[in-house]
Amino acid sequence: MECEHRQWVSGWYSEEVNFWTGGMEDIWNEGYWESSQEDIDTHRFKCSLCGEIGYYSGVAKEHFEGREFQSWIDKTNKKR
Repeated sequence: MECEHRQWVSGWYSEEVNFWTGGMEDIWNEGYWESSQEDIDTHRFKCSLCGEIGYYSGVAKEHFEGREFQSWIDKTNKKR
């Protein structure tokens, strides 16, 4: 199966104050889809599920894949 680069965050209960009664009540929070892609530096992102690396521009892709060196990318790249 191909990675969709997103993951399901399950629903959860939380306790909240009912301002009308002053008591506590359980509230169900619906689940949601969340992106699994995280920034790894200024010009790239990586999927935490499949490990695929993506690029924010074609120039950055060419630089990091070794096809065309861009000195300005090295100067702006914030490494983690």
